[in-house]
Amino acid sequence: MLAAHTAAPLATPRGTVAEAVLAWAVAERAARTGQDRAFAESQLRALVRETPKGGMVGLMPWVGWAELALAGEGPVASAVYLREVRDAVWTYQLTLRDTGIEERDLQGGIVFTSGGLSLPTWNSARPIAFAATMLRDPRLTTPEEMPGEVVRLIDAMRFLQQLAAGPAVAAFSGRPELVRGGIRAAVWDPHQPPEATALAMLATAELLRSLDTVERAARDPQTPAGSGPPGTGAERP
Repeated sequence: MLAAHTAAPLATPRGTVAEAVLAWAVAERAARTGQDRAFAESQLRALVRETPKGGMVGLMPWVGWAELALAGEGPVASAVYLREVRDAVWTYQLTLRDTGIEERDLQGGIVFTSGGLSLPTWNSARPIAFAATMLRDPRLTTPEEMPGEVVRLIDAMRFLQQLAAGPAVAAFSGRPELVRGGIRAAVWDPHQPPEATALAMLATAELLRSLDTVERAARDPQTPAGSGPPGTGAERP
């Protein structure tokens, strides 16, 4: 699939999730093998250029991970842009002040205003996953910004945990053992899209990895911190 993709003429991106995943896959291959690196760069730049900032949130974490894969240990070409996207995400994160006590189950979720819904759903996991990656990358998060980012991420993860089907929700299923722990589409929607659980797991893994990296760096400032996306080989022992 990647071979056919790279052999095809570079078309104008439409800003779809499929394009973002392909951009990430090609970037990963380029970072690991050097194969089709120019194509990976061109494809990613075109995708970022043609996608409005509001639409970029829905293409995370794939676009962000593609950027980091191609950057390696060097400067991140779109660091300023990625930080702006993260700032926009937090602007639309619901706080207790927004939800009130009555709707506090929605606290920490991200409202996708361009998606036609005024309430957060499992799609919040998309930008949360990359924001968790950004936490451990000094090119994207300064030490001064880190405490605030941790607080926002913890609140976001609280929302994702709220979507997880607990015993009370699972009890309404004919096979409770199959749905327990899965991520629901929304607090009012019991359906569990596979993408929802997958993205929530990625977000959880990324946050745990980032918190561990930050903690080790605090204990030993001389220890280099892995900043790359999952599976790029940028991890440190």
